[in-house]
Amino acid sequence: MSEIMNRGDVVDVVAAQVDLPQSKVDAVLKAFESALMRQAASGGEVRMVGFGSFKVAHRTARTSRNPQTGDPVEVAARNAIRFVPGKAFKDAAASSLQDDKADKKAVPKKAAKAKTADADEGVKADAKKEKKPAKAKKK
Repeated sequence: MSEIMNRGDVVDVVAAQVDLPQSKVDAVLKAFESALMRQAASGGEVRMVGFGSFKVAHRTARTSRNPQTGDPVEVAARNAIRFVPGKAFKDAAASSLQDDKADKKAVPKKAAKAKTADADEGVKADAKKEKKPAKAKKK
């Protein structure tokens, strides 16, 4: 499974890739986030070909249920941000999934079964050794 990148990690990677100081990359990243938020606040959309689109989606009011009590709960209407990944983004994610599947297929199933069978036999042999001696019969 892959690791999680935080903001600092993103700044480090981008700074190394474009050969700029981390402070400048951080300022650019903050400006990018600010532009996205201003556009969302105005109800607009941001499209970045290949990467994806950020949209404001309206969620209507609805009645839900409290999972603990089962009582109905009114959920107010609201706006939410929706991200729709672009083709290049989807392709990158799909290729990483295929890489993960290929890694799992690298270990032959028979070898995996043989390892577990060997381990099971070892446990059984240990259990036989640990058996208590039979009790002497009373006369």
